[in-house]
Amino acid sequence: MQKSLKATVLLLHSLLLLIILAACTQAEATLNQAQREMPFEVLKADPIPDDWVLSETHYEDDLLVMIYESDEYDGQVELVQDRNIQGLNLQVLRDHMISRTPAVESGETDYQIMELDEYIGKMSLVVGEQSSIQYTFVNKEDLITSTSVDIPIYQIVGKDVESITVLAFAAALKPADDSA
Repeated sequence: MQKSLKATVLLLHSLLLLIILAACTQAEATLNQAQREMPFEVLKADPIPDDWVLSETHYEDDLLVMIYESDEYDGQVELVQDRNIQGLNLQVLRDHMISRTPAVESGETDYQIMELDEYIGKMSLVVGEQSSIQYTFVNKEDLITSTSVDIPIYQIVGKDVESITVLAFAAALKPADDSA
């Protein structure tokens, strides 16, 4: 009876490992497809912050969503890449880069403009059924050189995580083709 229980536990553990491996492989395959087809640079966390793994990747119509989960934490982190993310005023970011003074859109005070290496964006807290911390950002070079509003916008959404986790993911971002 004892041997049978051990064998069952070992089998279940092996199956779980295979499922996780298959999910990671599928997530990487989807990321590779998006990297080939997206009309702009695809980013990924590399290295992925400690205790986090890429669990899912969704790609459709120039929208890429990478979902990271952790065994140690209950929360979830999403890296969203799209040209149509709403809520980021590019002119306010340009003005901030030029003047280096705190910039606030009229009527909005619940965010902070943050520059992290080659990115600039706004960090905000979204309170609701599930609170989240969002860092919505662009590449500084794209912001300066583009005359269009059609530049890639990225967003890290931390659900039930601390802001330090969102910042750790932002600090780890690299172009996906550079980290392969």
